[in-house]
Amino acid sequence: MAARLGGRYELGAVLGSGGMARVYAATDLVLGRQVAVKVLDPALARDPEFLARFGREARTAAMLPTHAGIVTIFDSGQDAGAAYLVMELVTGRTLAQTISSYGRFQTSVACRIALEVCQALVVAHGAGLVHRDIKPANIMLTNSDAVKVVDFGIARTQAADGLTRTGAVLGSPSYMAPEQITGAAVDARTDLYALGTVLYEMLTGAAPFVSEDSFAVLSRHLNEVPRPPSAINPEVPSEVDRIVAALLAKSPAQRPASAEQVAQMLAPAAGAPARDRTTVAMNPHEANRTRQMTPMVLPASAGGIGAGSGAGAGAVEPRRRRGLLAGYALIFAAVAAAVIYTMLPGSGNAPAATTGTTSSQSGSAQASAGATTPSASPSATDSATDTATDTSSPTSSPTDPASAVSALEQTISAEANSGDLDGNAQQDLENGVQNMQQTISDSNQNSDGTTQLSADARRRLKDEIANMRQLVSNDLQNGDASQNAATAIDNALNVLRQTLN
Repeated sequence: MAARLGGRYELGAVLGSGGMARVYAATDLVLGRQVAVKVLDPALARDPEFLARFGREARTAAMLPTHAGIVTIFDSGQDAGAAYLVMELVTGRTLAQTISSYGRFQTSVACRIALEVCQALVVAHGAGLVHRDIKPANIMLTNSDAVKVVDFGIARTQAADGLTRTGAVLGSPSYMAPEQITGAAVDARTDLYALGTVLYEMLTGAAPFVSEDSFAVLSRHLNEVPRPPSAINPEVPSEVDRIVAALLAKSPAQRPASAEQVAQMLAPAAGAPARDRTTVAMNPHEANRTRQMTPMVLPASAGGIGAGSGAGAGAVEPRRRRGLLAGYALIFAAVAAAVIYTMLPGSGNAPAATTGTTSSQSGSAQASAGATTPSASPSATDSATDTATDTSSPTSSPTDPASAVSALEQTISAEANSGDLDGNAQQDLENGVQNMQQTISDSNQNSDGTTQLSADARRRLKDEIANMRQLVSNDLQNGDASQNAATAIDNALNVLRQTLN
């Protein structure tokens, strides 16, 4: 591709790329300003119908009224077969990056961000434009502490001929509304459903439905009602539960009628004007559970608007000195314990076992020390722990899912009784155990007393394991679980996972 488009846009570093386009930092040589240039994938640019739609959507987005919460579109065009869109360059971090680094937000902060997204959607919907891909990766938290909605790349005008036809499924599975999944007509309420999933993720640290299988996620959006956020995060008040439930209604007719109405619903929970965020800490620690962090200042980022297209570079906050010291202390203690144990009389085969345990503890301690390191995704954690050796489980590990769930429940209770697991964290995990027990009880029982699980039941259990691993990771970072507790619970989850293979 030429380094200059349209004779005026000098392309620089790649900010991000996704399934449809790549975004570059660029210089507008005519106006002498920095911009972001989204270049359509060459294969799509060769499709006349897609290219026509790209141009039509670019013009529609460019006609949106100017609003602080919407990235401004400056220009669009074609050059040597490359279709491109020129936009305002936004520096900061995506909401997705922030959730990955900090976990769940305080309720007021989550509601304020959702409120500002609503204000941007009021403008877009008022102009007849549906975003159709509202998700954390498309919401920027800028260096100036503003919220901006980016990437109208698959947006549709509600009145455009051919653009609201059925059969076209575009979007991100974890945030798609049921009507979007089935290819039915979309409207402003489709964006409100997606906003509900984003709010849910900010409140709990994970999207409503999590699975390694995208089709399973889509099926759950169609058929399941997620647990209320307060079942995962007890700090969420009932009125916010009700807002989330309204946004995640399966039928568009049962959702709020407009983004403006949602903004009015969110305003009391936000607790302050949307632009006044100077005294609020955006962090995963609830004030009445752990120490209060100082207000977070979002760092400058090399990545800007490109993050909304599926990838974006963001500056990583410096590690906290206290976190590093705590991590090193845990590693030292684990190694020392292993050495002392091997010296005790009658240790037998202890060296092999304690070596494995030390390795596991060291890894968890490093996760604790790196307080700003993004948590591994549930799927990545599954992959890592499925192949790990369970060094702390009994010699005769449970081979039946029901027995493994019972062992998991006992492990959680034991860690809570020892003081290594916070009461709220215990409740969150026990809610997951109850869901697993319900799934198993609904399955067929064999004559020998074991459980015959259907493929769907196995999938549900694996999804719950992924959710619980994310909870444990968040609890470890928040200080609500000790490293020993996190290791023991993760080992129990690993045993359960192995019974499902």
